Amino acid sequence: MKRPTWFPRAIGDQIIKLRNIKTKLPGYAETLTLDPADVTARMLDVDNAIYALETYRSAVSSFPDAAFERIKEILHGSIAGNVVWLTFAAPGGAPAAVAYGCLDRFFTYIEEDVLKSPGYTRAIGLDLGIVAPDTPEPDVDAVPEFSLRFTAGDKMEVV
Repeated sequence: MKRPTWFPRAIGDQIIKLRNIKTKLPGYAETLTLDPADVTARMLDVDNAIYALETYRSAVSSFPDAAFERIKEILHGSIAGNVVWLTFAAPGGAPAAVAYGCLDRFFTYIEEDVLKSPGYTRAIGLDLGIVAPDTPEPDVDAVPEFSLRFTAGDKMEVV
């Protein structure tokens, strides 16, 4: 599924958005007439997405440097003893495993179950962060304050 417009591009913002929804969506389950088992399953998807984006991603980010350094040592190093290959231990705290595609499944749930629920209101969408807030129309008659000053060479500059 394509990333919805309400879902941020920056990973840090994605984590914040997912944590907000994880905290608030279960509280709206009854109002939105959502099946409690579905909500629990989707919150487990969210847990896995948060773990992947925050914990696992952070842990693996340092591994490539160590692995390339080990390759250099293996090929050209003078360390005593036999070659020892690096392994990667995933960080603790992983949630219960779910099928691949947890974020896409969650997006589909929001689109198909939450937004189409008879109990859904814009206020709920704003609280969950799954709709954009209203932006006021720009005032086309507004003129910003400015002044002019002379610069070197008698040129005018807008301030």
